Amino acid sequence: GRWVSSKGLDAIFGIDSGFDRSVESWTSLIHPADREAMVAYFADEVLGRGQPFDRRYRIVRADTGEERWVDGRGRLELDASGRPLRMQGTIADVTNQRKTEEALIQSELSYAAILEGTAEAIVIAEAATGRLRWVNPAASALLGYSRDELLQLAVRDLYLPQDLPIVLDRFGAVMEGRIGYAKSLRCVRRDGTPLLADIRASQVVVDGVACDIGFFTDVTEQVAADDERARLVEGLHRSERNLAEAQRIAH
Repeated sequence: GRWVSSKGLDAIFGIDSGFDRSVESWTSLIHPADREAMVAYFADEVLGRGQPFDRRYRIVRADTGEERWVDGRGRLELDASGRPLRMQGTIADVTNQRKTEEALIQSELSYAAILEGTAEAIVIAEAATGRLRWVNPAASALLGYSRDELLQLAVRDLYLPQDLPIVLDRFGAVMEGRIGYAKSLRCVRRDGTPLLADIRASQVVVDGVACDIGFFTDVTEQVAADDERARLVEGLHRSERNLAEAQRIAH
């Protein structure tokens, strides 16, 4: 029931070395409005079903009381009988991304003025046809197309054909007027190389036309680093088990 953290995570949470790093203390950092749902998610989905921890939630910084949005990812390590031993992962502050999304969704989308300089890749497509209506420079850079080239495409052209059913399933909530969210969804650049993106999508009205707006965050390197870290940790644990077995046999 204890955890350790990096200096970067301490800065996000607003804690120092004297902060009690227990499960209860982590729970206390979660925004009261999100706390019950997060505790249930951690107990039921992560510990109960062994699913990866993959959640966006609000925290309240311990030092200033400031509300921030974070994106948490983690993986369980299990013992030989399948019981959880520990979880390792990362937490990123995504408050600025969230503020951008909320400003766009709540406005009638004066997107040309608001979004041109946004670092996050953003695309807007007509809901009825899927044709791309507007993209920002970050989307062009991420996907490897010029803006004019992207505006000749539809949303389906950004994914592999075999992935389209997954895309439609993940974002079914968008068609009902809610926010859709998908982690590590595979997209395709102009040159055919794949990338993994976290994508948030919602519906907006642009010039009287119903549109879908998508926010793309490239997580290709992050996922690769998480996978490599998991392999290294598993290799370390395997070596420890082999050493313990060798010592047992020697005795």
